[in-house]
Amino acid sequence: MSDYFVGRAALGAATIGFTDLDQDGDDDILVNLPQAEMSVLSNEGAAAFAAPAFLQTGVRGSFEVGDIDRDGRDDLVAFDRENAILWIGQGTSGFFRAGSTPTGAAGRGQLVDLNQDGLLDVVVIDVGGVRVLLGTGDPSFGATQAFGASNSFGVIDSAGGRDVEGLAFLDMDEDGDPDLAAAAERDVVLLENSLR
Repeated sequence: MSDYFVGRAALGAATIGFTDLDQDGDDDILVNLPQAEMSVLSNEGAAAFAAPAFLQTGVRGSFEVGDIDRDGRDDLVAFDRENAILWIGQGTSGFFRAGSTPTGAAGRGQLVDLNQDGLLDVVVIDVGGVRVLLGTGDPSFGATQAFGASNSFGVIDSAGGRDVEGLAFLDMDEDGDPDLAAAAERDVVLLENSLR
């Protein structure tokens, strides 16, 4: 294996992800750097990668990769302290910024189809809870809403006002849609999905 240069001051890179950006059948590497730019390393096959290209995201937080607009190409959703910023994948020509949606969240999020409509939704970790931006199938998201305000697990107001540190999705009540387990301080909080 080899080491690859990803960019200036890469120490402490926030997030790493993979996607077949150029649609050649090989996953490429995306690294979000502390100076608010993303390093893209194209996979040349046989565990070799090209020199990095850089995307100026303006975001130091995390990002997720998924096909937001259902065109068969992966898109990026980057998270800063207040917004989910959507970058639409253009294949070999990279990404273009399609816009941003306010989240009120703290720079972390995940993509998952919560309401089982075939569209990826954004779940963001907010101070004191979890919020959702429903996917629309075009380069945008719906308004932010709370997740799990009232449910059969007895949890009220998302994570009960506690800081949420991590999320996992699974169908806990076997009704066909993903529910949420949130790590909140010293507890795991279970939230039933009531969006469908």
